[in-house]
Amino acid sequence: MHSILPLNGVGRECLEDNIVTVLASMNKNYHLIYCDAWTFDFINGDKQKIETVGKCIVSDWGSIEDNSLKYLGISIKYKHIIDALEAYEVICNQIAQGKSVVFVVDVHYIEWHQIKYHQNDRHALIASDIYKNGDLFCMDCQPIIQGVNLHLESFLSAYRGPIVIFDDVGKVDHTIDYLQPLFRTINKLYTSNYYESSFEAMKAFARSIKKINIYNECQGCDEEDVWNSPIFHNMDILAIGRKQYSQYLLDIASITGKVELRDASKQIDDISDQWTKARSLLMKLRIMGESNSLQEKVSSIIYKIEKMEEQATTSLIKSSCKLI
Repeated sequence: MHSILPLNGVGRECLEDNIVTVLASMNKNYHLIYCDAWTFDFINGDKQKIETVGKCIVSDWGSIEDNSLKYLGISIKYKHIIDALEAYEVICNQIAQGKSVVFVVDVHYIEWHQIKYHQNDRHALIASDIYKNGDLFCMDCQPIIQGVNLHLESFLSAYRGPIVIFDDVGKVDHTIDYLQPLFRTINKLYTSNYYESSFEAMKAFARSIKKINIYNECQGCDEEDVWNSPIFHNMDILAIGRKQYSQYLLDIASITGKVELRDASKQIDDISDQWTKARSLLMKLRIMGESNSLQEKVSSIIYKIEKMEEQATTSLIKSSCKLI
């Protein structure tokens, strides 16, 4: 059986983890699809009548599909097939061509998962091979399982779609301007749809934490599922995006030979860790209950992050100018 290594926590959600895993299995430098992952905005909840702080966090990573095609030469397409048997035939056809396929299922029909029915039921898997009896040889990114048998009967019950297929369209254009995404990121950081810049938006977020009602943020979530509420999910995306962008800069430094980008990469990697720290303390707040001192601590970390992000942006500007 053709097995590939599942990657966990590299994308914004389960489906994206699977997509990135397939790109990595094709020996593609998948970090290049995250050239727009360093971003932040914060909706003015009072003016927009948004009830929770978590829903006000905006993190626009652009199109990983467009970036995959441009920088990796890999076309990512979503097939929204309703009929499970038809979907199965498409998957088998792709595997026969030596291609792995990502597909979405209802996780409650997947034997190796222990999920309660009130939890999120959509889950993505990778099929990379097929048994003689028609069962699919699959990989799971959450939890990481490298090689598991998905019975055909289980697939037909679990399948929801879409299917994600991958086509290598040929060599990448080696005249690509790697400066353009850097300047695009810088421009986005100095703008905002609601404030003067993303840095001012971050300050607004820091202020909102001081008066946050953490129970309201997790309304409708059970104890074991609070991590999936908007506040925790979106803060996780902020941390992941910066981790990916940090690696993206290292890869660009390697491709172009411009080692100056490594300084900004290290700064952004440190920022990612700070977002993770702030999120962890908010989790603690959810467990302990409301605490002004803890909310002040989280707020102060976000103020610190804002300064770090400004400094990292300055470093990126200096590095980008040297690339010209």
